[in-house]
Amino acid sequence: MSQANLLRIGEVHAVLRAEFPDIELSKIRYYEEQGLVEPLRSRKGYRLYTQRNIDCLREAFRLTTRENVSLRNARLRLIDLGMLDQTTVPAPARRAAREAVAPSVSAIVPAPTPEPMPTRIKRDVESAVDNSIDLFSIGDQIVETIETSTSFTEAQLMSMTGLVASEVAELIRSGVLQPSSSLREPAFSQVDLTMASLSRRLLARGVDVRLLSSVRRSAEREVGVIEDMTLALRENAHLHSIDTIRGQVAEVASDVAQLRAALFSRALSQYLGA
Repeated sequence: MSQANLLRIGEVHAVLRAEFPDIELSKIRYYEEQGLVEPLRSRKGYRLYTQRNIDCLREAFRLTTRENVSLRNARLRLIDLGMLDQTTVPAPARRAAREAVAPSVSAIVPAPTPEPMPTRIKRDVESAVDNSIDLFSIGDQIVETIETSTSFTEAQLMSMTGLVASEVAELIRSGVLQPSSSLREPAFSQVDLTMASLSRRLLARGVDVRLLSSVRRSAEREVGVIEDMTLALRENAHLHSIDTIRGQVAEVASDVAQLRAALFSRALSQYLGA
């Protein structure tokens, strides 16, 4: 694409202010951090925006300022509209993935002789893919694993789950797996291990790996709904302790999950003709 067709951030700001007079230049940068737009970069590091980028920002501002849609849900809508690449990851998520990797990562293990899975981790994975486990149990396990520092190479992940390299690559592209790339090769967390194991069960049933990105977006959209529902609580955070806010958000999330489960059960029954 010719650079003559690209705009600098100041020029984009001027274009958008014709429609959104209150939009500040800093908000364009903030929306980029939140994964709502992904401009190109010049050799000197300057942001360069295509027409698609501008249209994406325009729709994002319209959703957030006129429809009061949360940033999370705005991003998902942009993906559904085909205006944003689904692999675009918000900066906070990229930072979290990097920070989740422990300073002391185990040495890379060759594929033919991978390290055996530690007994505790093996038990967690088997539990996560057991048919009797419910969504809240899986959620609790994932929260616990986020706080640990164990990481795995791609060879170890494939050995533990039975995935092949092409499936791992597609799961990364679809956002189901989010390894850190701060080392010589991607480092996968225990959360990734759980996601990979659950995904492997679906792939073994003949599910197209590309469809799993729809499951990820569905989960993110539900969290976005919870974010919208608890907006008033978070805006008045100064009136409550952190533990109180977390507790109330967790209660809302539990209610939403139960409602979703009931709606899902009804929809599935209708689909099966029960």
